[in-house]
This record gives sequence, C-alpha cells and structure tokens, in this order.
Amino acid sequence: MKTFEEIKNSGKVIITEKDDEGFSGMYYGFNLSATLICSWGAGWEHVSISPTRKSYTPSWDDMCRLKDVFFKDDEAVIQIHPPKSEYVNNMPNCLHLWRCTYKDMVLPPAILVGIKKGQTSAEVEQAVKAAYAEAESATVNTNTAYWVKISPEGIYECSECGQNVKTDDIDAYDYCYGCGRKMSLAKKYLDLVKAVNK
Repeated sequence: MKTFEEIKNSGKVIITEKDDEGFSGMYYGFNLSATLICSWGAGWEHVSISPTRKSYTPSWDDMCRLKDVFFKDDEAVIQIHPPKSEYVNNMPNCLHLWRCTYKDMVLPPAILVGIKKGQTSAEVEQAVKAAYAEAESATVNTNTAYWVKISPEGIYECSECGQNVKTDDIDAYDYCYGCGRKMSLAKKYLDLVKAVNK
C-alpha cells in the first residue's frame, strides 16, 4: 500500500477520521464520489468505497482507479467472491480491495486470463505449458498417492485411503475417487501372495 502521505496528497481523497489502523473519508474519482474506509490491521490492507449515488455500483474501471490511488503498481490486490456461508453485505453497492501483508497471494498465471499485448504464439504456448507444469508439480508434491496392485485379478488399492479399483487399465484412473488425491502407479507392488491372503 502507498504511504498515508502519498494517498492524502493524491488529490482524490479527503480524510475525516484517522487512527493507528486506518482512516475514513471521501474519495473522488472520475464521475464518482464515494465514502471510503481504508485499513491496515490484522495482516490485511483494505480499502472500500460506497458511492454517494446509492443506485450506482463501482465499475471495473472505478476500482482500477481506486487501486492506483491506494496501492503501488507492483502490488496485487483482490476483490473477493466468498463462499455463501461467509457472505457479508453491510452496505449495498460497496466494493472492497484487499491485499494480504503476511504471505504471498496466489494469483492465476496471466495466460489463464488472456494473451498479453505483443505476446508471440511461441510465448503463449510456453506460458500455457508453464502454467500446467506449475499446477502439476504443486499437486504431485502435496497430494500424491499410489495405486498398489493387491490381487492378480487386477484389483488396485489407494495407498492413502484404501479405495479399491478393479480395472484392466489403471492408467485411466488419474485421481482416487475415494480421497481425491492425484494418483501414480506404485513402482513396487505389494507381495501379491501376502495381499491375497489378507
């Protein structure tokens, strides 16, 4: 987030109240006036605006301009669509920007959103491959289990949850439908005789 002085001197904000964890006041954007709340407590930087014209909801462009006033160019901020169980709406037409300060925020690779201006087809192809490789490596590192053959009849068992699958083609089962883990074929099978005699 920009410094308090940078925000105050932007020419877009009038501050009416301030304390150690934020301030409130008015925000004046392009064809928009709104009450605002800015805070930086509990590990989150936050700004919200509520237009004085109550029938108006801020547009994407409005929120981009707001982001430019309050946050640095290299900072990622988010608008959140929470699970319905966590939904809060204390002020109609009020929108929020959030930035976590205690850990890196996870963002989708830009290529999943679209093609950047000037990207070549080779760069696009490489970016898509990199996005898939990153997701695959994260999944494999944290959620991998193995299909272990436990009988000569082609019955396999998940090494994590014990879910059984009978198949002639275990490679078709990329995920265990018992625990949802990404599956690999075990390099060493259990002793078949021992498994059959369980």
